[in-house]
Amino acid sequence: MGADLGQLRSRSQNYALLAQIVASGFDEALLPILRFSPRYGPVLQGLSVSDLAQRHQRIFGFDISPVAGAFLDPKGRVGGPLSDQLTENLIAIGAKPDAGDFEPEALAEQLALLSRLVGGEVEGWENERPEEWQGFQLAQGLVLHQHLMPWLPPLVVALSMQSERAYQVLGEEIWSCSHGHLADLDPRCDGYQTSQPAGRDGGGLLSAPETGLAQIAAFLVRPLDSGWYLSRSDLAAVAAEAGASLAPGSRQQMMEDLLYAVELESLVQTLAGKVDAWSAAYAALAAPNLIRPWGQRLHETRQMIAGLGAAT
Repeated sequence: MGADLGQLRSRSQNYALLAQIVASGFDEALLPILRFSPRYGPVLQGLSVSDLAQRHQRIFGFDISPVAGAFLDPKGRVGGPLSDQLTENLIAIGAKPDAGDFEPEALAEQLALLSRLVGGEVEGWENERPEEWQGFQLAQGLVLHQHLMPWLPPLVVALSMQSERAYQVLGEEIWSCSHGHLADLDPRCDGYQTSQPAGRDGGGLLSAPETGLAQIAAFLVRPLDSGWYLSRSDLAAVAAEAGASLAPGSRQQMMEDLLYAVELESLVQTLAGKVDAWSAAYAALAAPNLIRPWGQRLHETRQMIAGLGAAT
């Protein structure tokens, strides 16, 4: 059975566009084109290149780190063991780009790589070389299953929680492209699926005698523990809602300051509401297997927040 080369070309082009937006924003090269897009046009209306550059810097430079380690590393590190593992994966399948500055954890790099791999599959079909298109299909499966999809659900939900509609749409488009691609993979790619580690026991951590505000804050801002990603703007908004303010800093420091600055009963109510919002957003992704580990972690956050409430 042949492939739909038109669909494959469209997918490759879409990945390339998404990678460019993540890397550079809605810049002067893209804006004149995307203003006519039915998806992006309405949310870009009235915004200049300068406006959008500032918003891009805030979203991906200040609020959300579009890098796998920020979501999958136990300490939220970038460039740690995860980076080495992803690099080894790409070397094993001959898909590591030659560029010396290649960052395997970066969202833009992963999307660009998928664009090239889908493009390679198209060439394999056009050249009537089964070993080529089959090899590119398997490479796509590895990158989707082990590089992108493990951390995409919380990233997409984090974008949906921001105030910038253009970046909500960007998250929706990344999810639509990659999740649709996942559904179309050759069944042989199922072997690349891996299980994620369970999150830590939020209630147990809270009850441990050595646990203080620093440990609670670390749990709540590390996605691999908490199942969510609260941006700096999210934390500042929680503080403002309670009539407090936070100095800019690391997300962990801002969360710790929040625990000090805001009356606990009010904070518990606000955070419990955010857990509900995240749970609903995960459900809306309609991908039970992908969101299950993140939902389990979010449950631990709910347990921790309930424990904080019981202490008031």
